Amino acid sequence: MSFASTLAISLWLVITQRWHGRLSHDDLTGVQKIHHRATPRVGGLGVMLGLLLGHLWAPPNVQVLIHFEN
Repeated sequence: MSFASTLAISLWLVITQRWHGRLSHDDLTGVQKIHHRATPRVGGLGVMLGLLLGHLWAPPNVQVLIHFEN
């Protein structure tokens, strides 16, 4: 489930790039910029959403609960 949803979300991001590109592309100004074209910054979104969907899809006895201690 995680792989399928990550693949689907990533493909959707590539296909819809022209609609969100002006918001999600890194600009070319800056000293340490090495790209010659605007570069997308939303690649991790597909991975994180895919992992979240895979976690939510898993049965309760398989899900790993994260506990944060203060």
